[in-house]
Amino acid sequence: MLILNTKKALWGISYTKQFRSFFKRLASALSAFNDLKSNRMETNLPKTIAAINTLMALNNKRFNYYTEVAGKSKQLDLKLLFMKFAIHSQSCNSYLNRWLTAYGTTFMSVNKEGRLGKFWYQLKSACTPDVRNFFLNESDYLEQEVIKKYHAILVSGFFPSEAIVDFRKQVDEMEVLYENLKELRLHQGDQLQVA
Repeated sequence: MLILNTKKALWGISYTKQFRSFFKRLASALSAFNDLKSNRMETNLPKTIAAINTLMALNNKRFNYYTEVAGKSKQLDLKLLFMKFAIHSQSCNSYLNRWLTAYGTTFMSVNKEGRLGKFWYQLKSACTPDVRNFFLNESDYLEQEVIKKYHAILVSGFFPSEAIVDFRKQVDEMEVLYENLKELRLHQGDQLQVA
């Protein structure tokens, strides 16, 4: 009987050693994975911050454009649409700003549009007889540019999954607003054909 109890005790010790060994190896593998992940995040941190700053600059450009155009527009439907776009761009920037804060930095404003670009825009808007159509076309171009940039950044793959979920939500909202813009442009074209 003493021999059987000794064998059971030895078997128990053997299994305990195996479990300890397994958990030590598992902990070591998890530690190595976390080190690899943190090194990857550290190497991508400048790219991540630059990408978020780019998106925030685009949203600032959207906000400035849409508030200006809403002020110039005389039609109520355009004013409402452009204010919706302006509010959405501010909402996007608040989400993006949270991510910058999480990375321990703040937005660095970069004004890429020079005086020539502003002058060209003002010249085009002054020479266009159909202001409504001009505003809709410029908005279409701007939204296409922003959506393309968001898609490119989503594909880049150096963001954590939580950030990608936030960015995907922003893109989905932008695409819904863009569809509204396209419908309004299409409706504008139908009105012109009827007249």
